[in-house]
Amino acid sequence: MAEPKQSSAFNRTTMTDNAQLEIASEDLDAVIFDFDGVLVESTSIKTDAFAKLFESYGSEIVSRVVRHHLENSGVSRYEKIAHYHAMLIGSPITSDEVNAEADRFGAIVEDLVVGAPEVAGATSLLSSLRNQAKPAFVASATPHAELVRILERRGMSDHFKDVYGSPTTKLNAAGEIISRYDFSPERVLFIGDARADFEAATGAGCRFVGRLINGEGSPFPAETVTVASLEGLVLV
Repeated sequence: MAEPKQSSAFNRTTMTDNAQLEIASEDLDAVIFDFDGVLVESTSIKTDAFAKLFESYGSEIVSRVVRHHLENSGVSRYEKIAHYHAMLIGSPITSDEVNAEADRFGAIVEDLVVGAPEVAGATSLLSSLRNQAKPAFVASATPHAELVRILERRGMSDHFKDVYGSPTTKLNAAGEIISRYDFSPERVLFIGDARADFEAATGAGCRFVGRLINGEGSPFPAETVTVASLEGLVLV
């Protein structure tokens, strides 16, 4: 299958000598952020929570769950839990049981995510966007109500024009943002750390920058523009 094509509207974006990506604010209408691994260093928290959720099924199942989770970052916990029971354990569960398991997962992670460190440069970039009147949005696989609570508890809510969590997909969130606010897709930047983020951005016609976590391989096509943290992104 051919790789999705990314918008070529980075013609006014330059990489500086100190590895910072400068983006011309005059060419930008809005920025959509994924949450885990982009704004907050919380990806390992979610990995540990999946391991704990399935520990009663033994170490082999836990290893397979963790591997699938890491290979499918950006997919909702509901989809993953249903998949693990049906395909790894071989015992499908009902939607009510999936919801109950997802609630258990949320109870494990929420306080830890609230207390997790931010990705370096997150507050600075969000403040820069607000100072330049460029609206910011969140599109996450985290359940919507939980996402809103976490942002409020972290004191981040005021940075965002709107927030989208599961069950709204990231692709649908990006499309709704573009439609509701009458943005040109190529003037919207999506920042994510997962292949699902890249696919949502390219599916909606947005520009994309990938955040790579140190020591981990890239889930993106080779030509994708990436940064190690949000300190690597500068609005000019």
